[in-house]
Amino acid sequence: MSIVPLAHFGEDRSVYREALLRSIDMFSENGKMPVGGPEAVRNVLAASLEPLRKAHIDLARTYTNEFVTGH
Repeated sequence: MSIVPLAHFGEDRSVYREALLRSIDMFSENGKMPVGGPEAVRNVLAASLEPLRKAHIDLARTYTNEFVTGH
């Protein structure tokens, strides 16, 4: 039995595996959102999404470390 649902793999499991291996560095070792992380994500997305560039988003409301820290 696979931990990842088959629907996530698409037609070629090796492509999914390669994409995961190439992106593994973007995940934190402890599961917490790092300081500056939300801003970095917003900046990357805003580079190609004009509505996001103009939007006011309270980034503190878009994530929580509560499930990692228990607080």
